[in-house]
Formats: sequence, C-alpha cells, structure tokens
Amino acid sequence: MWQKLKKLVFLPYHLEEFSVQQVFRLSFLFLAFFHIYAALMSEGFHRPDEHLGMIRMVLYKLGKLEASQLSWEFPVQIRSWAQPYFYVAIAKIYGQLGAANPFILATLFRLSSSLLALTALFWFMRTTTTLFEKDADKKLSLSLFPFIWYLPFFHARTSTENFSSSLTLFAIAGLIYLHKKTVRVCLLPFIIGLCMAFAFYFRLQMATSLLPALIPFVFFQKQQWKTAIIIIAGGLCGLGLNVLIDYQGYGNWVFSPWNNVYQNVFKGMASSFGTDPFYTYFSKSFLRGIPPISLFFLAIPLIYWFKRPKCILTWVSLPFLMAHSCLAHKELRFIFFLGQLIPPMAPIFVAWCKSLPGIRTSYVNSFHYVAKLALILSLVLSLASSSRDAYSHMGFYKFLYHLKPVPQKIYTLNVVRDVLEFYLPGPVEFVYSPNFTSSAESAYVLTDSYADMLHLTTHSHCLEVYSEYSVFFQSLLQKIAKSKDWAVLQCPASAHNL
Repeated sequence: MWQKLKKLVFLPYHLEEFSVQQVFRLSFLFLAFFHIYAALMSEGFHRPDEHLGMIRMVLYKLGKLEASQLSWEFPVQIRSWAQPYFYVAIAKIYGQLGAANPFILATLFRLSSSLLALTALFWFMRTTTTLFEKDADKKLSLSLFPFIWYLPFFHARTSTENFSSSLTLFAIAGLIYLHKKTVRVCLLPFIIGLCMAFAFYFRLQMATSLLPALIPFVFFQKQQWKTAIIIIAGGLCGLGLNVLIDYQGYGNWVFSPWNNVYQNVFKGMASSFGTDPFYTYFSKSFLRGIPPISLFFLAIPLIYWFKRPKCILTWVSLPFLMAHSCLAHKELRFIFFLGQLIPPMAPIFVAWCKSLPGIRTSYVNSFHYVAKLALILSLVLSLASSSRDAYSHMGFYKFLYHLKPVPQKIYTLNVVRDVLEFYLPGPVEFVYSPNFTSSAESAYVLTDSYADMLHLTTHSHCLEVYSEYSVFFQSLLQKIAKSKDWAVLQCPASAHNL
C-alpha cells in the first residue's frame, strides 16, 4: 500500500511503469478530486471584488439588491454581464426546486466554475501531448498538472480571472488541436473564436495572450487563412453576443471593455488600488509561490521561451506576463493563468538541464532532492488551500443564518466593510457603534478583537454566543489582546457604556 502511495506522490519519478494513457488518467483523477474538494470546502471569496463585483450583480438581477448598493463598477459599466447571468441561471433553477440556502447555492456556483476549469484542463492536457514526439515527454507533462498546487483553489472562485482563464485555455487547446489535425472543421475554429471573445470580455487583459496566440498559428505553422478567418468570425459573433448581453444587463448599449480601459487607465482607478514596480511579479512569484516550488515556476518558463520561441505556449505566456508587468497595479491572481502552462513547458526544461556539460553528480542529486521536496509540498499545499475557507469570517455568516429569530440590528465596535448580503437570512442592519450603549431590548454586538470581546463580557454582562476560535485558542489569545477574533455577544438592555 505504501509503495503504491509513494508512486502516486512521486509520479513524475515512476513514469516508466505507466503508459501515456495511464498517466493521463491518474493525473486527471488527482485534479478532479482536488477541484471538487476545493469547490465544496473553500467557502467565501478570495478577493473582495469576487463578491462586490460578481455576486452583488447576481443579487441585483434576482431582485435582492438595489442598484445603489452595488460597487462603483456598476454605474460606470465596466463589467460584463455574461458571467453574472450564468450564476443567475443556476440560482433560478435552484430556486425552482424550492431551496433557499445561500451556502448550498454558493457551493453550486463554485462547483460550476470548477467543472468549467476542469473541462478546459482535460482538453488542454490532451492536446498539449501532441507537442511532443517522445512518450517520456508526454508523460512528464501530464504528470505535473496535479502539482500546480493553487489551481483547485483558484478554479473554485467565481471570479472573472478564473472564467477568462478557463476559456483562454479552451481556445489555446483548440488552436493546438487544429495545428495537428489535417482535416479542417469549420465549427471548431468558430467555437475557438467565441471562447476568445468571451475570455476577452470577462477580462480584457487576456487579449495580451489571445491575440499573440494567433501569430504562430497563422505565420509560423503555415495554417490556412480560411481557418483564421473563421476564428475571427467566431470572435466577432462572440463580441456581438456580449454587447447584447450587456444591453440586457445595463439597459443601454455599452461596450464594457472600453469603459474598463477608460476608468482604469485614463482615469487612473487601477492605480488607486496601489502601484508596484515592473519586477513585482517575479519577486512575488518567488516569495509567495513557496520555495522551492517557485524556483521551478520561474525557471521553467524562462528556459522554454529561450528554447521554443516560435511555439504557441511562448506567444501565449510571454506577452501576457510582459503586459501585466507594465501595468501599475499588480496582484498575483492576475497571472494565476500562467501556472497551467508550466507542465507542458517542463519537458523542455528537463532536456535543457540534461544537456548542460560538466554537471557533477552531486548537483544532479541535489536537484532531485529539491524536486521531490517540491512535489511533496505541492500536494500538501493543494490539500491545505482546498480545505480552508477562502474568506476567514464565513463562520460568522453561518451562525447568523441559523440564528433564530433573525436580529434586525447588529452593533459593531468597528466598521464592517463589504458585508456579504448574499449569506444574510434577511434584512440585517450593521450599526457602527464604537461606544456601544444599552438598547431598549437585548442586542447583539459583533467584535473583531479578543480585547473588545473580553471587555464586554467582563464589564457589560454580555454573553458570548459565537466565536471564530475554540475555548482552547481563546486561552492562547489572552496573551495577545489585539488578536483578531470575530465574536458575537448578546448584551442585555442594561449594558453599560464602554
């Protein structure tokens, strides 16, 4: 049993024992398990705009929010409506079944997002094997997909970055497939164009990957212009369809990608969220990508770009990274897409390492130790990132949802930003009251630090009814008064001023 498990964990080191098809099945089963597990377990949002800019638009179309409650992006009309309408359709089907639990509905959103990405990965894994002649290279590429540790967590998100990434992966896989097939089918190029258009509309920065992808397809690989024209036709139809969808969403004709450029570039909205130097993605990828894993994340593409300058993977990834590096505001989630391209690049990197002259055996052994450590860390991180809530305060919303009767007000000692209305059981008002006084009736108070919770329970006869931490961890927090701990206290009408 241990030997079989060891072979699975170190699959890239036991490839000679499996066929290409077996490696594909094992790798995809790993991916499927982690993707479904992450969709079920990683509740909440990774970044606030996943809720503010996506879920609130869904609530608006479901009639549960007013337009005035939406983020600044809504009045300036910079977001596409296609993805919100996708979730609206799921919500309406769920509602028709007589169900209303928002946590189950959110799980369905994550599952649908994850399954879309998993389907894209399935086809991408299939098609990228055609880039290699040797079975050993095919197996190495396939075996590494489960070790891109953040993909299950990323693919479970209801973000535009995730959806645009999945559709771009579909398009790239389609282009590779067309290059390797002698029979031309008009429908596939048209679908590729549609995927490109929707990926661009979801996140316009994907154009820096999508447009360069056509260059090697048309020029270096000598494809027929007829196929490229069909792709362009599909893209134009996709753009037109998105314009119609946005008209339905906003109620007026709008080209949201242009509004996005105008607001974020010309009016400087993106820079208002912070600016970073050109090299930030390289430094952040190394530090936050978890060394030694991040060493391979950086080294593999660099060698691949040098060794395969005309390959579609180079044209998809290098312009994308350079363009994002030139943008003022940088976040790692903006380039998560690139991680999916690492596995099919890896065989070229390994071949380059083997070709280096004069490498001593000790260096080779050290490389293998580092590589094995990276494999173990990747699986551990995949499990850890997939097991935790994406938003750390989801427990509070679960408590509030099941609290009977539902309180009309919750007093807060600090400002609660970005309330997740999606999970509220009804209209609940969060009242900012840094100097909480007694109310006519007993009141619920939300604290966000252990010190505030301790002060209320000690001096105001308040009873703690919920805490993010167990009694054991609370005893540890006593030594750190400023420790963050969302707790709900039920305070009697006679509670004193703080």
